Amino acid sequence: MAKEKSSTPENASRGTTIGVTQVVIGIGVILIAGFAAELTVIIVGSVLVVRGALDLFRAIRVEGTKPRGPLVVGALSLILGVVVLVRPSIGASVLALALAGLFIVGGGEKLLAPLTGRRKISQAQLVLGMISLLLGILILVALPVENFSILGILVGIEILLNGMTVAIMSNAVKSFGGGFRPSPRH
Repeated sequence: MAKEKSSTPENASRGTTIGVTQVVIGIGVILIAGFAAELTVIIVGSVLVVRGALDLFRAIRVEGTKPRGPLVVGALSLILGVVVLVRPSIGASVLALALAGLFIVGGGEKLLAPLTGRRKISQAQLVLGMISLLLGILILVALPVENFSILGILVGIEILLNGMTVAIMSNAVKSFGGGFRPSPRH
């Protein structure tokens, strides 16, 4: 029989620390928004180029021309990486699409959590979930995104919102003396 984890005051304190840390990181990302997003696109482009080159080398020198899978994947990674580095706006749009998905899934999870019966959420968490969901929809509507600062600000906001949610949940556990336990599944 699996042992159920219960929320203890120690775990709640850790959760609060994690939440506050995420809030601080989120504020920091917002403050250096343009630089953070542009750097992310450059790193992703560079990683794709290196990965593509290594895959091509392996496909040609190590495995010969068969199988063709690594050769195709390597070529695509290399081409995509070069495109992202040469045209960072394309990388920004891909990053924006990924962020939109992150916001929508994260916000949806916060909103749907009480329906599972496993936990209750506060009004603040409900508002934070709606904000995340709306930010995701806003990004989808605004695609393609070419402004690195906007992307950085949105990443910072998501980190900030997630940190606030973790801190709120942890404080709720503390205020109830660590009495939350997942409901048994039948």
